[in-house]
Amino acid sequence: MKEKKRNLKDYIISFIFYLMVIIFSLIIFGKSATFFAVLMTIMALVDLGYGLIKYYLQKTTENNVKSTIQKTQLLVTNEQNKPKPAESQTITPSYEKKEEKKETEITPTNDLVSEKENETIENTENTNLEESKKETSRKFNPEPFIKGNYLYKVYENVDIALSEKSNITPQFDKLLDFIFEPTNEYDSNAIKIMQDGNYLGYVYKGRLQQMIHDFNKRNEPYFALIDSIEPKITYTIAFYKDVTTLDSITTKLIKTNKADSLYEDEDKDLIQYRYEHIENTSIGECLILEYDYMEETYVVSNSYAEELGEINKRMSEKIHDLENDNYIYPYLHNVDENENGKMQCSIIIYYREK
Repeated sequence: MKEKKRNLKDYIISFIFYLMVIIFSLIIFGKSATFFAVLMTIMALVDLGYGLIKYYLQKTTENNVKSTIQKTQLLVTNEQNKPKPAESQTITPSYEKKEEKKETEITPTNDLVSEKENETIENTENTNLEESKKETSRKFNPEPFIKGNYLYKVYENVDIALSEKSNITPQFDKLLDFIFEPTNEYDSNAIKIMQDGNYLGYVYKGRLQQMIHDFNKRNEPYFALIDSIEPKITYTIAFYKDVTTLDSITTKLIKTNKADSLYEDEDKDLIQYRYEHIENTSIGECLILEYDYMEETYVVSNSYAEELGEINKRMSEKIHDLENDNYIYPYLHNVDENENGKMQCSIIIYYREK
């Protein structure tokens, strides 16, 4: 049987119980119970002290984590607030360079070398430097989650059919365009691959070709980028599905009138309350769940690490078990007012098997 974890409240109740036992023992047995009373007092103090230390350490760790998240979010917010060009639907993925050749340095060894030879050496050096800096491949890391869609499938190092060598070098940081050719005389499912109006080749017949057709018909997002240009051109393609197609559970948050724990030690004028953060959070916004091991509940925050409330203990246990074998995607589902006119909300959690 799973052992129940004790929180601070349990330690305080236990301490009160110890005191009651000591008082009743002294009342009933008098001085003969003095040794027993002293022993019980020591045990009570040790138990309570352990509980207080455990609670302090847990709260300190929690505040440090939340402070770090908030600072990081603030940096991200400041970066996002910088002037940007007009919005574009293009998604720019992140990369990791796979390989980079070392620079080759050529130095003339003969001081009497002719001017013409010096020029030749200089040109050779520049050519070698350019070749050494030439990037031949990149690791493409698709985002796990974009605009209400989760990453469904990724295919890497995909070959291109009917690829022709040309003077045009494909770019790593530009999305590929897929052009459907239903009137193609050889294959009505043919899909041409282009980049910036330049022809690169075709998608090979088979499962991937059909998958692109299916996602395009359902208007589900997918995109691809070049991941290698030597010894041949290959690409990585990522497919995304709507998160609302997954199984889900809905629950109402509790303790929304409580102060945000990040501000508990601040002056009264600086304290922020959870219901205030709910007002500043949009329905459909992706949320953050953080498990409180002392209380055995989840604390729910918005994308700015501002607390909104907590999930009750029974539902928290269910979600905690679910999280072991599933990816979870929590969202703000609904917002309304409680009987005191303060904001409260419910969340929806989508999940899928890992």
